[in-house]
Amino acid sequence: MLQHVAGLLNSVQQTEERGIVFAKQQNLFQSNFEEIAVQINVADDQTIDSVLKRTGAALYRT
Repeated sequence: MLQHVAGLLNSVQQTEERGIVFAKQQNLFQSNFEEIAVQINVADDQTIDSVLKRTGAALYRT
C-alpha cells in the first residue's frame, strides 16, 4: 500500500514537472510571437514610410 502511494506521488510530481515545462514552452512561444509581431509592425511602418515618400516625390514631379 505504501509503495502504491509513493508511486502515485511520484506520478503526480512528474506530471507537475511536465506541466511546468509546458508552461515555460508556452511563455517562450508567446514571447517569440510578440517579438515577430513587433518586427512585422516595424517592417510595415518602414514600407508605409517608403511608399509615402515615393508617392510624395511622384506627386511633386507631376
